[in-house]
Amino acid sequence: MTTPEWCPEPEPTPTRDPATVQNTFNLSYLCEKGWQAQLITGFLRDLLIRQWTDATNIIHPMLKKSLWSDGNDTGILIETVHRYQPKLVGKRPAIMIKRNPMKNMKLGFLNKIHGGGDFRQTEKGAFEQFTTLFVGSHTLFCISRTSPGAEILATEVANQVMEFSPVINRDLNLRFFSVTDIDTIHELEEETENYVVPVNVGWMYEHSWELKRESLPLKTISLASILGDNTLSTGYQGP
Repeated sequence: MTTPEWCPEPEPTPTRDPATVQNTFNLSYLCEKGWQAQLITGFLRDLLIRQWTDATNIIHPMLKKSLWSDGNDTGILIETVHRYQPKLVGKRPAIMIKRNPMKNMKLGFLNKIHGGGDFRQTEKGAFEQFTTLFVGSHTLFCISRTSPGAEILATEVANQVMEFSPVINRDLNLRFFSVTDIDTIHELEEETENYVVPVNVGWMYEHSWELKRESLPLKTISLASILGDNTLSTGYQGP
């Protein structure tokens, strides 16, 4: 896969930034390998963590003290659903991230980019280029001990993602990335003191690849090398 033109120069291994937030999203890997569902999971977590490390990023006054930190004393838990910790969630608000099913939307005939590979003049026809669209979504489960708290947290999170979506779409070369809907409030299963409001974030990205043939496509067959000096004849005399 060739590096897209919009990609910056390769970056060194991510280190802690001045806000003491560990960058879990490697832009160099994205540019080299292209988008993948697990990258969007990491990107959403990274985006939310950066928002919740500074009270100036938080709009609602009730949430300004719920700041994220790297440890069990964090004011808000931001993790994937596979790392759900009931003991921590019961004492503070939480945003749990879950990837939903994704679909492959084919483009054109057999996903082929017609005319692809023509720029390789020395091996014309040996290369074929393809592209397809992957469409999916993530759910951000906004959890709080009270139903109003869950509603307020969901509104805050939805606004954060939605307001940054134009920049994310443009700079990270996504076909679509934004909040699609906010579900109704539910009482968290197996919990009697926590409520959850799911926020769904839809996305779409293009996946392109190239195949190189081991040999050039066969276009003509020369019978001279097969027949030698012999010629074809027929007994047909015509009408």
